Amino acid sequence: MGTDQAVDESCHKKWDIDEDGMLKGSQHNTLDEPWFGQVHWLINLYHAALKASAIMARKMNEPALATRYESIVASGSKAMVDVLWNEEFGYFIHKPGPGDKEKHGSTNGCHIDQVLGDSWLWNVGIDGILPKDKIRQTLESLWKYNFTPDVGAFREKVPEGRWYAAAGDAGLVMSSFPYGKIEPKSGKKSYAGYLNECMTGFEWQVSAHMIWEGMVEKGLAIGKAINDRYQPELRNPYNEIECSDHYSRAMASYGAYLAMCGYQYDGPEGKLAFAPRMQQDDFRAAFTTAEGWGSFSQQFANHQQRASLDLRYGKLALREFKLALVQGAKANNTTVTIDGQKVAVTSSKHQDSVTLRFIDELTLQEGQRLDVTFS
Repeated sequence: MGTDQAVDESCHKKWDIDEDGMLKGSQHNTLDEPWFGQVHWLINLYHAALKASAIMARKMNEPALATRYESIVASGSKAMVDVLWNEEFGYFIHKPGPGDKEKHGSTNGCHIDQVLGDSWLWNVGIDGILPKDKIRQTLESLWKYNFTPDVGAFREKVPEGRWYAAAGDAGLVMSSFPYGKIEPKSGKKSYAGYLNECMTGFEWQVSAHMIWEGMVEKGLAIGKAINDRYQPELRNPYNEIECSDHYSRAMASYGAYLAMCGYQYDGPEGKLAFAPRMQQDDFRAAFTTAEGWGSFSQQFANHQQRASLDLRYGKLALREFKLALVQGAKANNTTVTIDGQKVAVTSSKHQDSVTLRFIDELTLQEGQRLDVTFS
């Protein structure tokens, strides 16, 4: 089965027959029961998958397929804003289906995953889809309406469901209803549990997205709330329970780590980038690539910025290395060395970053260190 046919069978023929980018019908999802109508988070995730698929299609010399996917995203993302953005609310809403059994979902509530697709694109280094102002306003609404320093007060009003966070715990609730709740959801009262719980995989996704978008303090506050809930004297710090023990979705926390590093990597293209979101004057973090792993560090003093890649295992092929400039750093002169030996590069400065392109593709070997100095 070819790429095009596989996509048709799995998505287009089932949920987007007319390819307008707006999913329709019974849409199964990770919340264990189909949602109907126009579902913001599923549509945005669909668009993100199509955008990533278009990039892969171009790499595989299938330009017609890439253009087709890009066209669906262009029309669908515009329709998502036109149909689902509520300016008064300051977030995207879910418009359920017309049938009595199709009211299931977050409806007019502020749902935690409403811009999930754009969050995922950050983690793989692909430009976002939705307008930046809508993304920022959505994240601010999630902070305003869904984050609470005491989940207990919220659960007193909506007690159904599982208590992954309780009185005294802070957390980001799955869905809030600041403008009133539309009933019925689906005739299943027990399903309310999916909307009023604090599940760490979802929380970490929003935390990472906020950090990527520059809302560092708020993103870290969500992460701290999770960390506080799972202190050893309260719960198992190695088991952020949601739906079951050792649930893999909690590993979305790695997205917050990538966001704090401003890490982006494209193995086939040989591109690596870092843009630390805090402690830019003295930053250090581990990184992984396709064939190796190591440590990235950065220091800044007296208008001089230094950065290093210390490869501890494997190898790293590089054509391009991009670094965010620390405020106050000068990049009039650039020096690049490997183990003290100068390397030929060209550099281009764009706003607050510098991109280094190696004249000859280099391969950093285990134990080698690449140093960059901007002065």
